[in-house]
Amino acid sequence: MKIANTLPSDARTAVENALGYRFRNEGLLTQAFTRASYCNEASQGGVLLESNEVPEFFGDAILGYCAAVFLLERYVTVDGRGMHAAEGEGKLAAAKTLLTDKSTLSARIREHALCRHLLITVGEKAQEVTDSMAEDLFEALVCAVWVDCGYDTAVTLRAVRRLLLPEDLLARRISISPKNDVQEWCQARGIGFGYETLGYEGPDHARTYRVVCRVEGIG
Repeated sequence: MKIANTLPSDARTAVENALGYRFRNEGLLTQAFTRASYCNEASQGGVLLESNEVPEFFGDAILGYCAAVFLLERYVTVDGRGMHAAEGEGKLAAAKTLLTDKSTLSARIREHALCRHLLITVGEKAQEVTDSMAEDLFEALVCAVWVDCGYDTAVTLRAVRRLLLPEDLLARRISISPKNDVQEWCQARGIGFGYETLGYEGPDHARTYRVVCRVEGIG
């Protein structure tokens, strides 16, 4: 078996520029871009590769830690009494989701134009790279940096911050849900509101409700 552990130079340049980090172990970088299906296809030709499934698994946890640090930096102050958050638990949870959900991660990978460097099968190339594939790549890259830099937290945070955070992401208004948004809007203005269930459909374990919100002075 031949071991293949390098990406084309243009791919390496693109990802290292996106991360602001230069890899020492090229195998870790190649692995982050390698889909399991591609590994199977390559092995039939005598090329040995590792897929990004393992680094993606660990990268998910590392990314969660990085997101927590970013939220602490933006929303929490510490003094002699302890920690004080500028937002409640619900909004902090919504902010964490904003940072780590599939839509955000896949969008950032696409903005950096890294999807085109994924090592995928001929059949997959005939289709579009899915959001799940882009998300896996993001998380695998996070783990690759973490391991390559010797588990250096500061280095990893810098790379993830650069890859993940457009300048305005954490400045965006955090929405927990449309219902919560209406409630906050009304309470801020001292306006009364209420909900009325008009009906529902579907089985008991998966019902869909039709609800109307009535706001004083509107409608």
